[in-house]
Amino acid sequence: IFQGQKQQQEEQQKAAKINVFVSDMCLHDMSSQVEFLLMARDCGILAPNTLFVLTLKCTTGYSQQSFDDQAQKVLDRLRSSSATRGTVLYHLFSNRQGERTLMGY
Repeated sequence: IFQGQKQQQEEQQKAAKINVFVSDMCLHDMSSQVEFLLMARDCGILAPNTLFVLTLKCTTGYSQQSFDDQAQKVLDRLRSSSATRGTVLYHLFSNRQGERTLMGY
């Protein structure tokens, strides 16, 4: 019985999926945030309709418009490469001029 329970637990672990994906990495190329999300999806570890929250950290430029434009390109890339829904872009923290938060399903 113990062996059967262990095998059942292992099968359940293999079938487990992530329902919430959150990433706050500081990457040289902020579009890599989307690449990690898409890689997780392609590996099959994300459940359908997984909520995702990605913090985009702009490392080039100085103006709000520059940061907004860079973040918009990442959002456009995500929308064009996958079936996401409800994807929105926020500037949540006024003290974090170069950060934008991307959320969706």
